[in-house]
Amino acid sequence: MKNVFNKNILRNLIFWLIMFSYLFSSYWYRNGNKWYLFEYIGFKVSLQFLLSLIILYFLMPKLLHKKKNALFVLATLFFVYVIQTFYSIVRIHYFQVYYPEIYDTRPPYILWDRMTSFIAFISNITWVVFPSIILIVIKYYRDQKDLVELKEQKKTTELNLLKNQLNPHFLFNTLNNLYALALKKSDKTPEVIAKLAEILDYMLYQCKDNYVSISKEIELLENYIALEKVRYGNRVEVVFEKNIQNNVNIAPLILLTFVENAFKHGVSQE
Repeated sequence: MKNVFNKNILRNLIFWLIMFSYLFSSYWYRNGNKWYLFEYIGFKVSLQFLLSLIILYFLMPKLLHKKKNALFVLATLFFVYVIQTFYSIVRIHYFQVYYPEIYDTRPPYILWDRMTSFIAFISNITWVVFPSIILIVIKYYRDQKDLVELKEQKKTTELNLLKNQLNPHFLFNTLNNLYALALKKSDKTPEVIAKLAEILDYMLYQCKDNYVSISKEIELLENYIALEKVRYGNRVEVVFEKNIQNNVNIAPLILLTFVENAFKHGVSQE
């Protein structure tokens, strides 16, 4: 958990360093005062970082994930407006005061006009939300990837549970058969042991993959039916027909469930 947390911090740090370097290099030849440039770009990136935190860790969990899409859009626009206004205040009261030579040649920058101008809001919205959009796309991709992995883990867990449900029930019945045959000193005892060994070998070592050959599954069914024939003897007539055209792959132990239930619920009470 700690390693994942450290990796996320490192990724975020690299991302924002890239954003800073991108903006810094874009303004490099526009201004000769590099210290001003460092402060100015650092301030803009800090505002972008603040907005991304608000969107990713507040607005998205509270609104977007709860299907409040319209409210999410309005809240995002509101915070963009607040950040743009804060940018204008800092520009007027700090950058224009301490770096007047840079702004003297530019048109007057009036706070109230910037706060009430829809055109100014739209024209400046891109640089504020651009990193947040990238982070949202990255987060969506990671969430989808995690969701796929979670579904695969769920399938694997369900398959393992199925195996665990089958093994004890099957072993209990087979061992009872072996015990009865041993008491009778039946000649079928070695055959039953051999069939059981093949079944256990398949279950424990050969069906660990998500898909197995259908011929292997048919072989498992034949071994299982052979053991059940020994158990029931002449009391049950078993007919098992197969016509496999192509040796396709299927999920392991799926067919055995139906055959086992057929014996368990179909003839065991008769």
